[in-house]
Amino acid sequence: MEEKKELLDQDERVVEIELEKLLGFVNHPFKVQADSQMIELQESIKKYGILNPLLVRNEA
Repeated sequence: MEEKKELLDQDERVVEIELEKLLGFVNHPFKVQADSQMIELQESIKKYGILNPLLVRNEA
């Protein structure tokens, strides 16, 4: 079986960044609410870690 290679654009790469560096923007489609679902999410992350990494873009 041939090994699958992933091709990325020159500006695309996987990096880990601090949460403090993430900033919201006007009309962001995802709203964070401190409710019971957020508590469940926090507990899940503590137990299992991040299952779906976030995709972010650099401000241009």
